[in-house]
Amino acid sequence: MKYIPNLFTLLNLFFGCIAVILILQNGIAVMSFGDGTQYINMPERVCWASLFMGLAGLVDFFDGFVARLFKATSPMGKQLDSLADLVSFGVAPGMILYQLLRLSFAEQPDGLDVSVGCCCRR
Repeated sequence: MKYIPNLFTLLNLFFGCIAVILILQNGIAVMSFGDGTQYINMPERVCWASLFMGLAGLVDFFDGFVARLFKATSPMGKQLDSLADLVSFGVAPGMILYQLLRLSFAEQPDGLDVSVGCCCRR
């Protein structure tokens, strides 16, 4: 009974890791045509990642609920919950934001030639 909340926390971490994997395998493709128009194809993997982040949030709610119900708290459970929250609600949304910024760079006429390393011009 003491480890049941940790199983919910591990499920939260699992959903967060799946979201990160889906974001990394985004398959965003940019095609330029001869007349200067660009077509950007963004597959549904980012949407699936958002769904897994929502599932992680739902499981995170039940994690705390079950821990209070069974009165089962432990130092390891607190640390594991912090790690799961970091991955599911810190890393995964940050990576989605990165992919969307990359997509917005690609929409510009010379966006794929822009260096992201230095934003200042002299």
